[in-house]
Amino acid sequence: MILINDCDIIRADKLNEIETVEFPNSTCISTCQWCKLRKIVHKDYNSCYCENPICRLKNTRSTIFPFINIPFLQERIWTECEIGYFDIIKKTKDYRPIKIDHIIINSIKVLRISQQHHSYGYRYGRDDLELSYSYEISVEIYNHENEQHINHIFTSNDLIRKEPWGEYDKSKALTMKYLFQKTIPLLIEYVKYQKPINLVNFNYIEKTLPQRNNYTSNVHRFNKSDALNIIYSMEIKNINGNKIIRFGARMGEYINFYIANLINSILNINLKYDIQTKTIYSELPYISQQRTYGSLKEYISCLLYLGIIKNYNDNLAKQEYLIAVPIEGLSLTSKINFVEKLIPSKELIQIFSFFSNMDATHFQDGITRVGRDDKEWKELSFTFPLLSDFRPNMALIQKINELLQIKLTFYQSKNDSNSIGYSYFEIYDDDYIGGLACNRTDLGSTELRKTSFHKLVCAIMDYYLHKPEEFTKFTSNN
Repeated sequence: MILINDCDIIRADKLNEIETVEFPNSTCISTCQWCKLRKIVHKDYNSCYCENPICRLKNTRSTIFPFINIPFLQERIWTECEIGYFDIIKKTKDYRPIKIDHIIINSIKVLRISQQHHSYGYRYGRDDLELSYSYEISVEIYNHENEQHINHIFTSNDLIRKEPWGEYDKSKALTMKYLFQKTIPLLIEYVKYQKPINLVNFNYIEKTLPQRNNYTSNVHRFNKSDALNIIYSMEIKNINGNKIIRFGARMGEYINFYIANLINSILNINLKYDIQTKTIYSELPYISQQRTYGSLKEYISCLLYLGIIKNYNDNLAKQEYLIAVPIEGLSLTSKINFVEKLIPSKELIQIFSFFSNMDATHFQDGITRVGRDDKEWKELSFTFPLLSDFRPNMALIQKINELLQIKLTFYQSKNDSNSIGYSYFEIYDDDYIGGLACNRTDLGSTELRKTSFHKLVCAIMDYYLHKPEEFTKFTSNN
């Protein structure tokens, strides 16, 4: 448990030093007037509790607890918090760094910026006060033998709103809670498995703390979907006569040792980390002689999707996702000891290319009508152009319809005989509104295209890998 500002308790149940607290106790009963024992239900705990933190701490086996006090803050001035240990028996404070296993919190600095709002709009009520807090948390991380260590400064942001009637909304003030319930436990886990202390994946661990415009910190553990998203972000560029392959644009927190090593094993390359772009890249060897169908990007992309769907191991990913990719490339020994290298067939590449050409859009639109109610609606569309000699059979079209919950129809342009393919268009939530209709707004076309593409690719490759007889249904001519 960690005592914050002498009035709040953070239960760090994921830490190794767990204290068991049971309520009520003799202290509670004897002082029930000031600890309000009758309030025995708490939304965060299933057991009864006391509101006074000192009363709650007295029922633990320990008598000394870490504490963090955020002092009175002057506007726009960085101020150092008091940190150390509090003795609940002697009522004394020992000001020193907080040590949790192999992790030491040396200092916590905080900056406050206040903004008074006098708007009558929908976002802020009258006279709302917004308090923005920025944190710099200096941490020292030691390896398992306490022989080596690194220093790192974590940054975080909180937002507190004071309502016009005087109440404070602290739902976006989660830095201290997440620091002890998410960030520190991850660092402890990293050290526990004796990973290289200089390769902590801080891009990921930083995201466990609240950041501006993302105060709830929705980062999740690396999984197969993230691996597929990294492949989806692949770029191939020709630089000075060399082909450079790059992964992970705007996905820096999910770039890690496991996925880099898996890609290396499939393509026989050595990915390096680019600090400026937070991506991984490598020079691409000459492999076009192996490529017979589709573009170079489609062939490599198909090869990677097939290899990852076949070889992804969640247990290994869990052990290695907290390891960063070195700037000079991977020299560590991975637990990936066998990757089955598969060469996709002509038929699979053709279907994959057909999926790759898909376009998907999702919009909300409206029309303003003078003297009458405005009108709004939503539009959903999918297009599968035929850009090669490949022609999908009805079994494949029906499978697409089933997976995406749509109904594709064949189209051919009257003006261009080469503009042919399959498409779907739907208008829904078409209704009149009393207010002003919205302008044309994208409701997530990019994400829709990606999730739909992965749904199709994973399904067809599952047939290819595990149900070859059924896969032939999608390749035979009608």
